[in-house]
Amino acid sequence: MIKIERTITIHRPVEEVFAYISDVQHSPQYISGQREAHKTSNGPMGVGTTFATSGTFVRRATTCEVTEFEPNRRLSWKAISGTRATTTWAFQPSGPSTRITFTREANAHGLLRLPQSLLQGLANGRVDQDLGTLKELLAVTRKPAVKGW
Repeated sequence: MIKIERTITIHRPVEEVFAYISDVQHSPQYISGQREAHKTSNGPMGVGTTFATSGTFVRRATTCEVTEFEPNRRLSWKAISGTRATTTWAFQPSGPSTRITFTREANAHGLLRLPQSLLQGLANGRVDQDLGTLKELLAVTRKPAVKGW
């Protein structure tokens, strides 16, 4: 089992950060190796919503189901096909910014037949890169709080 937990602060209000992350179509913009993501169920995002992702590596596809959905507080999903993993985002307002705790647990048994310690290292580096990209992406697209000069 591989477990990764990271906490970052994004200098955007929690409502904006939650809305961005919970719209799964945005994920290829900050998740390396992900080519596409889209909802596969009808209705608004919530517990039970399903979505599919496809990767650039061997066109690997995964289907996920949302297991927790508390607007501006918590978002979690589990993979129901592809590599078995659970991903959780916990959101906490911090003044005008948002503190996010990201957790991913994955069953790495037999994955690419690599030793678990090597897979853990690769996963850590990838998550650090992806969260850095997310933080930079949201910082760059930040709208000024006050209009004027």
